[in-house]
Amino acid sequence: DELKQFRQRNPYVGLAGDAAGTITNISTIESQKIELNNKKYELQAIIQRLNKAAADEKYSVLSELLSWLAVNGPATVPALAAEFATLNEERMRLESSYAPGHPVLLENKKKLNQLEQKVLLTAGNVEKQYDERIKSFDTQVRSQQLKIQRLPAKELEYAELQRKRNVADQVYSSLLVRFNQAKVADAVEVGDIIVLDPAVVPPTAGKLGLFLKYGMIAFIMGFGLSVGFVLVVDFFDKTVRTTDELEKAVPIRVVAKIPVVGSEKDIDPELFDKSKRIDPKLVTADYSPTPMGEAYRSLRTQLLFNNEEKRNRSLFVTSLNPSEGKSLNAGNLAITFAQQKIPTLLVDADLRRGVLHSSFACNKKPGLADFLYSNADITDENIRKVIQQTHIPNLYLMSSGMAVPNPSEILGTQRAAEVFKFMGERFGFLIVDTPPIMVTADSIVLSKYVDQGLFVIRAGKTNVEDVKAKLAEYKNFQNHLFGIILNCAELDMKKDNYKYSYYNY
Repeated sequence: DELKQFRQRNPYVGLAGDAAGTITNISTIESQKIELNNKKYELQAIIQRLNKAAADEKYSVLSELLSWLAVNGPATVPALAAEFATLNEERMRLESSYAPGHPVLLENKKKLNQLEQKVLLTAGNVEKQYDERIKSFDTQVRSQQLKIQRLPAKELEYAELQRKRNVADQVYSSLLVRFNQAKVADAVEVGDIIVLDPAVVPPTAGKLGLFLKYGMIAFIMGFGLSVGFVLVVDFFDKTVRTTDELEKAVPIRVVAKIPVVGSEKDIDPELFDKSKRIDPKLVTADYSPTPMGEAYRSLRTQLLFNNEEKRNRSLFVTSLNPSEGKSLNAGNLAITFAQQKIPTLLVDADLRRGVLHSSFACNKKPGLADFLYSNADITDENIRKVIQQTHIPNLYLMSSGMAVPNPSEILGTQRAAEVFKFMGERFGFLIVDTPPIMVTADSIVLSKYVDQGLFVIRAGKTNVEDVKAKLAEYKNFQNHLFGIILNCAELDMKKDNYKYSYYNY
């Protein structure tokens, strides 16, 4: 209002080019100062919450502080974050196995406390750097103000009003952002827990009462099992065992049916060629005409014919839950593409529980997480540093890499999108092993970087109702799917004897 009234009273007063530039410089410097002050206040708020947090909440606040420092702190923060992820995971495992006062658990918490002090020291250093930069901004503002002190009184008054308006705009924008953040935080705040009634030990029943109670329970259970066993099992069984059942339950075509792949004990050591495969479950590595191997080769043929029409050169493999065979299927499928003399890159994008490096006897680090966390340019030379040649010709592996505290965030960055685009252009075919969608939404993010996908459903284990619910949540993800793989399916012995008997005269 003051600026508006001044302009009405003095319509011909203005600023020359140099003076206007000086005012712009002052406004820019003060805007940077305001932004830096906001970051400083955010850091101080997190540190204050960490100091006041209870024992159960301390580690979640410490993880939040590490995430903040990863964005705004020095280059040493990723190493602290990786150490925290390892120690925190060990703490949760130990708490489920040992009493609170066990020496092993106490030693782990001691290491976490030491790490907390390191993180607080790093945060203090960042806060000091902010203070120094704020002082530097104040010095620059005073220097710029000296340049306009020689202006006439009216122009000087106009310049001061113009500067105040610019600063007020910045303050308003900053306050609006912080107000919205406070509203969100207040909306998700959990209310206090009130104990209405204390727990009491139930009274001990007499022997006759216990006998009648357990006798009645046994009678009801026996009667229910004898009369409705088949109906009850069918009602609660949300899994499928055949392709017909799967196609009726989920509206996506089944492109492959993979029989059960035996363990290492089921494989004859004399027929096992160690030079061609490391993990016994990599059944496609030795070209053997088994039902499993032929199923993967049939799937490869479908993908190649589909590529001729749509020119797709990359796909992801995911599942609903862990232990349903997505990594096994991704590895065997990648081998079949490599056997076709197509340069194939297999990427382990499961940054939480990547296992492909073990299957192919390769190193876990460096890998995808290391490259995404680094500042290295996306070039052929740098990419080759995190790619390993497997024992299969034409097949290369990029392992998951180091443990990181925030896999979803780094996989959703623009850098991740550029890395996957770069690798897809450099190889004949790109196969990405992604985390299960029931555990995390990483697969949804990664599906945007590749052309198509495969969804693995394990026969007799995967809940198809949960699959339909998840696919309904992400319509675009469902459109990216090339088809479904039914893993660990039962063999049709008549059909398979006809197809494979000529190999065994």
